[in-house]
Amino acid sequence: MSWTLGALTLKRPSKYEPLFKEVSTTHEMIDGTHKKDITRQYRVHELTFSALTIAEWSSLNAQYELLTALAFAVSDGSFSISSRNVLMEIKNRKFMRRGSEFRADVVIQLLEV
Repeated sequence: MSWTLGALTLKRPSKYEPLFKEVSTTHEMIDGTHKKDITRQYRVHELTFSALTIAEWSSLNAQYELLTALAFAVSDGSFSISSRNVLMEIKNRKFMRRGSEFRADVVIQLLEV
């Protein structure tokens, strides 16, 4: 079982959602019909992590701060994603757990390039 992002081995996310996005333009023709020109279609991998420690968050944030494309790959039982280059975006970070140490819930999006 392995979820890797750049030099980092991630813990298994609590939620994984593949999103499909496109860059397109819709045109209304003179006869009233519509035409759609698709410039690009791409995939976004959205990963949700629950209860990350400060050390786990720091490692994840260090990959983000590289500001470069990172290799992303998954091999988790029968589920796998071959290595591909992605750009990382941190969508949300919440401190939800209290106690002896803070724990963070984090949502990241990985945009295929």
